[in-house]
Amino acid sequence: MQLAKQLSILITLGAGSAFCNTALAQGAELKLQRDFESSIPGVNANLGGIPNQPFVLMAYLPDQPQLPFLLASGILSADGEAQVELDATQLPAGVPLAVVGGVLEPGFGMKFGQPGYLGAAQFFCDRITFDVGTGGAPIVAGEVIAEQYADIGVHISAVNMGPIGHPDLSVAFDSANVSGGDTDLATPGTGTDNDVAFGNVLIVAENGIDANLDTFIDDPDDEAFGSLITFEFDSPVIACDLALIDVDSVDGVGTVVNSYRNNFLIDSIPVVGLDDNNVQMLELPFERIDRLEVMFSGSGAVGELGLLPCPRIIDFDNTSTGLPLGFTAGQQILNDLVAFGFTVTATNGTPGHPDKVILFDSENRSGTDDDLLTPGTGLNNDVARGLVMIIPENDTDADMDMIVDDPDDEFGGGTMNFLFTRPTLLQSAAVLDIDQYEGGTHFRAYNSADALIGVFPVAPLGENSVSEVDFDNLFGVKRLELILAGSGALADLKFCPIPELAAR
Repeated sequence: MQLAKQLSILITLGAGSAFCNTALAQGAELKLQRDFESSIPGVNANLGGIPNQPFVLMAYLPDQPQLPFLLASGILSADGEAQVELDATQLPAGVPLAVVGGVLEPGFGMKFGQPGYLGAAQFFCDRITFDVGTGGAPIVAGEVIAEQYADIGVHISAVNMGPIGHPDLSVAFDSANVSGGDTDLATPGTGTDNDVAFGNVLIVAENGIDANLDTFIDDPDDEAFGSLITFEFDSPVIACDLALIDVDSVDGVGTVVNSYRNNFLIDSIPVVGLDDNNVQMLELPFERIDRLEVMFSGSGAVGELGLLPCPRIIDFDNTSTGLPLGFTAGQQILNDLVAFGFTVTATNGTPGHPDKVILFDSENRSGTDDDLLTPGTGLNNDVARGLVMIIPENDTDADMDMIVDDPDDEFGGGTMNFLFTRPTLLQSAAVLDIDQYEGGTHFRAYNSADALIGVFPVAPLGENSVSEVDFDNLFGVKRLELILAGSGALADLKFCPIPELAAR
């Protein structure tokens, strides 16, 4: 490929992306930058080049540059710019991907810049933002952060390196409404690359004063003399990226980020101090780790952490780390969860009824489905589960808003078919409302060769019950079927998105 002298690309990666930079072609500019605004992954590309000329945006697997495929094409504006929004469902997930742009140079043909590389974690990284815990539970300023993400095997602790008596507490700090005089932790702010609102960030508190005994630190302020924040993982994960705030040049040696597995150092990244109130986004090595340490030599905060958790919890309301998915009752689900590792289709058990999966609000029922209410009177049905997945008996949409008007699960049952983007490790599932006469309900798991590798019955515990299914860490699952003998709903699914992440 020829290299364009005037081509520049800014690829903005949606939340949950990992990438690395490459050497730049002479005269070409390539910048990679993550989009903090969305909890749902995606890719946007801004291209620049010769005004009013055709452009293309191509992608290929790094080891197959001879087999590129087209992502987008068009004409640059009079300013020599183009903005392209890419559909994440159209990109191969779970593999590295090279992206390259080309602009037609009159008399010379289409010329391409150097590629940028999206890591194998693209579209898969969940975000720990310190605004919510797993399940969407809100986190408030001054709250001690420790076990809010324990459901996905993440535990957070701190060591204070300040004067004796300063507490070893990792605490949420509201960067939109600063306390303790910490204007250098404000976001957005005046420092380098500080142009995004992070909300809560994570600090090590310089004091533990709680005068009103409400369990929250009254006036959170980060420790000025250095601290250590540790993320420990029950099962190995891949940490994708890390946002750091206010690593200043006055703070001595700056900050060091260390990654470990089995107590062996996997990687160490020194972070150079910049101006006051800066934000630095670190891309972390695509390696399995079970501990991540952030060592501040002075003040500073963690803005957020991107990771591929094990387990990943899909409950149709929130991501594994508690961020809202934005789904609604009556919405059809097809490729909407490909960002988190799978697609889903359905075959209805009643001929002529829709072969779809849609979402049902189990806390505000529709149709006549009292048996799908949560919490309810059935066995094990003692918590609110929000949106659950059903095969509908109808898909009537009178107002044509793309939402089923009155969701109701199919009495005749059917099959939900989950296709994972790569072999995964299954942990568990929760199924709602498997009646005593529906004993044929079960899961069937298949490997990459589509060979059956496991059958898991769903206990028929009665109307409005919740049945938990343990897949016993079944390894190498590429496809999963939930075969419903009658009515019922899938409440959640737990799996490890990359099998190598799981403790074996």
